[in-house]
Amino acid sequence: MGANYLLNPQTYAGEHHDDETKEMFRSVIKYYEDKGLDNLNEDDADYKVCYDMLKFQAKNQIFARLLTPKEHGDENSYFDLRRITEFNELLAFYGIGNRYPFQVTMLGLAPIWMGTNKKVQKWAAQKLKEGRIFAYGISEKEHGADLYSNEMCISELPDGNYRADGSKYYIGFSNVAITTTFAKIKDTVDEWVMFAADSQHPHYNDVKRIRTSTYGSGYVGEYRLVDYPVPKEDVYAFGKKAWEEALAAINIGKFMVGVSPIGICTHSFYESLRHSYNRILYGKKVTDMVHIRRFYSEAYLRLLGMRLYVYRACDYFRCSSSEDRRYLLYNPIVKMKTGLEGVKVMTNILDAASAKAFEKDTYTETATRDIQGPPRLEGTAHVNMSLVIKCIQSFFSNHKEYPDIPVRVDLCDDNNLFNQTYGSIASIQFNDYSKTYKKYLDMPNVAQLYKQVEILEKLFLECPIEKALKRQMDYMLNLGHMLVVVVYGQLILEGANNNDIHKRTVNQLFGLYVSDMAAYALDQISKYPMNDQQISYLKEIVGTTPVIDIEEWNAVWTEDVEPLNDVFSMPK
Repeated sequence: MGANYLLNPQTYAGEHHDDETKEMFRSVIKYYEDKGLDNLNEDDADYKVCYDMLKFQAKNQIFARLLTPKEHGDENSYFDLRRITEFNELLAFYGIGNRYPFQVTMLGLAPIWMGTNKKVQKWAAQKLKEGRIFAYGISEKEHGADLYSNEMCISELPDGNYRADGSKYYIGFSNVAITTTFAKIKDTVDEWVMFAADSQHPHYNDVKRIRTSTYGSGYVGEYRLVDYPVPKEDVYAFGKKAWEEALAAINIGKFMVGVSPIGICTHSFYESLRHSYNRILYGKKVTDMVHIRRFYSEAYLRLLGMRLYVYRACDYFRCSSSEDRRYLLYNPIVKMKTGLEGVKVMTNILDAASAKAFEKDTYTETATRDIQGPPRLEGTAHVNMSLVIKCIQSFFSNHKEYPDIPVRVDLCDDNNLFNQTYGSIASIQFNDYSKTYKKYLDMPNVAQLYKQVEILEKLFLECPIEKALKRQMDYMLNLGHMLVVVVYGQLILEGANNNDIHKRTVNQLFGLYVSDMAAYALDQISKYPMNDQQISYLKEIVGTTPVIDIEEWNAVWTEDVEPLNDVFSMPK
């Protein structure tokens, strides 16, 4: 067995981090290990909000160090996307409810750092140092995240200041947070503002806690502002800039939502594998049963792919600029694809662990519910798919040469995230994906997937989808998923190369993706009218199957999966 690429908090080394960052991560690991699994599960079952974690982070200045740009923070304060991504994965490993305050704080702060209001920025940095958390007030009860239908409004007063009225719904930690609030100026069509509403203010009413099947130890709520005073000098942004910053913050947030399934699945994988490996049924070890090995091997491979994709996409996001906006395709795929893959991973784990996975004293019991959230909350998978579909034509035909994207583990402020360039997603140019695939055609299943991709390219370029059909999400969903597999595979190949993942493992992973691509093509043919040429191309994709190598598949178990049976055990 080579090095374990998956996160394991109990052997955390953080080789690329400075000493202070390593110590910060280790302190968080110790906090959760000391708290123990039983207490975490009880908090989740009892809907006990993780106030103890918030006190811990405040005392140790964790959110302040991770989420404050250097300009406004202390010596080790950076808004470093790689460090934030790793921390996000770590929190999710111990429970999505404990990760939630970090997620919403990041979202609430992003528009502040994107703005030019230095007074507000200095104030926000000080509040973080004091241990306050932030939140993001976008969605409303009747309209969800439909910003065009926003009813929260502010009224201009004779003295030039404002008064805010309205409510927001499904807001994380609305009871204790300072909430970045998106609103419309009253009696206007598209004049927007962003401002802070403090939950401790007498004109801020936390209406209720919304009980959900996920985020058990988190807090999801509804708040209402009534005659809430908003000084003009405290507004982050007005008009088009407020609109753009609201969407730009979501670009960061959706990326982080897509990271959380990796932590959830990794913990469940370790726990369930350990259980199955040490269980005897019918006189033999459960993991000696071939079908159980297959469940765990597929779970491992898909989980590996999730992590490789996310951290490679992180490199692209950190290197983004006005000239390189490819992250606008890669980020929705982080949110959507890793979320959906996480559900597949968990299904395999449940099939292997069976009844044990539903016992309340396990991490996996909570994870079976929590894993359903990321692809569906804070922007559903099909909403993100609508962004992907806009890139179909340019991805296959509008290529551009870019400098190679390095592995980014350097510690710095990713200020480019606060200066995102806006414009048509469909106009983004991409590098020629085939150059990546062609480097790895010695792996039979990469070659098979590439064969499918070449056929898919012909389908899109030679048999263009009618404009009316392109606007029908139902019709385009499978076709969009097929493009996602192409992009997903491209970045995974890059990530696997950067992390020295064994070719045997990568080849077997791509065998799964070949099957996935065929399944999407078959579903499209089975449900929707297509012309003869389109059907012919889709049938070619269906008929392209993985190259079966039993010896190599068995080696995934013996070399990659089986050695992980005792690498992590959560203290009770």
